[in-house]
Amino acid sequence: MGCSIQTTHRWNEPKRFTNSGTRCYTTIRSKSSSWKKTTDSSLRAYFTCVLSITKNLTRNAQPFGLIENVVTHEEYRGRGFGKRCLKSATDIAEGRNCYKIMLLTGSNKEWKHDFYESCGFDKDEKTGFVFDTRE
Repeated sequence: MGCSIQTTHRWNEPKRFTNSGTRCYTTIRSKSSSWKKTTDSSLRAYFTCVLSITKNLTRNAQPFGLIENVVTHEEYRGRGFGKRCLKSATDIAEGRNCYKIMLLTGSNKEWKHDFYESCGFDKDEKTGFVFDTRE
């Protein structure tokens, strides 16, 4: 049993959300298991990340967190918004008694890895593997 938590903040670039993206975001917003933090009621965001919390089969079902889809609008990078978004997600995970929080990225850009490490994540702590169901 898991819980998905979405932290989102506004960005004002309509091209960023296609019609399908808007429908997807609207679906996420309507799910009772989702939590969103927004600056207004629009479907625009400055930055976002998704935190999934899952009860573990070990550790007496103590949950762990997984963060993915960390995105900051290019015009807002370097202003601390991404760090605040990740801090918000890690605070929520800690508040839900997660014993660890992992972050996955599909990027191989070193500056992004440096950013995640500056937020407290250790890229050498675990090795992640992805099975793509679309192939």
